[in-house]
Amino acid sequence: MNARALLLAWLAIGIVAVALAGFLDNSYLAHVRGIPSPQPYPSATVLWATIFMLAQTRIALTILHPCKKPAALWRTLLLVVVCLAALLLAIGGAMHAPPAYGAYLLWLLAFLIIALTLLIRSTAKLLRKPPRTN
Repeated sequence: MNARALLLAWLAIGIVAVALAGFLDNSYLAHVRGIPSPQPYPSATVLWATIFMLAQTRIALTILHPCKKPAALWRTLLLVVVCLAALLLAIGGAMHAPPAYGAYLLWLLAFLIIALTLLIRSTAKLLRKPPRTN
């Protein structure tokens, strides 16, 4: 299976997780604002999380150029920086957020872990390569 198919499968898993997490009760709405169950579905949160997941997956596809050659070290490093920046920006909105936003944050964290694993793998391949002799 190629990188494009894996990224698209990861995107599909994330969208389903965020959509299903929208059905969970929001403890902030229940305890602080006093809104009993059933609570309204956070459609705006789910929509924005889906848009951000689509954008990040598109950026990852652009950076990695999924093709037959393995990812270069600089590309995987750039992917890690982009994933870390997205996670740090998203963490700022986490307080009192609905569970769908929490699922999006977990998706971003897992995306960062995958990017770090890819960076370690690319670094190991670079270090194992025998030096050129010209």
